[in-house]
Amino acid sequence: MWYTLRTSQDVDVDFVSSAVELLQSTSRTLVLAIGGLVFLWYLVSTVFWPIEMGNEVLLTTSVALVVCALALWMLPRHYVLAHAMWHIGLAAAITLAIYLFRRPEIGFLYALLPLLATIVVSWPAGLLAEGTVILLAWSLTRGQFLIPVSSV
Repeated sequence: MWYTLRTSQDVDVDFVSSAVELLQSTSRTLVLAIGGLVFLWYLVSTVFWPIEMGNEVLLTTSVALVVCALALWMLPRHYVLAHAMWHIGLAAAITLAIYLFRRPEIGFLYALLPLLATIVVSWPAGLLAEGTVILLAWSLTRGQFLIPVSSV
């Protein structure tokens, strides 16, 4: 929708302001929901598995929550930049979780990033996020950035 508003020539000013307000509200709700789920996971994991999870879950949760807070702060000022930073931060938190927990299954969370990018920005952003996810998954199986993840 953001892409359509930016490329269309003849649009009503009231419609554009209403659509931008709706986009920002939806984005704020989505960032808060993701941040809330991350915080809920932190609470559940530290209550049920305090020894197994330990500092790893604190570090991963801290990265994700700081990125969510920064995205909420930047959202009214720089919509696209806020979402780019949010998606990069979430990808970094997922990659950090894969590395710290040594669980490649966490990589399935990468699949949500293109969906989020398509919903809140545009289909070109979704394609860019999809390409990034493919590159990240491929490089993790090759051991380019971190430990090699089993390809089985």
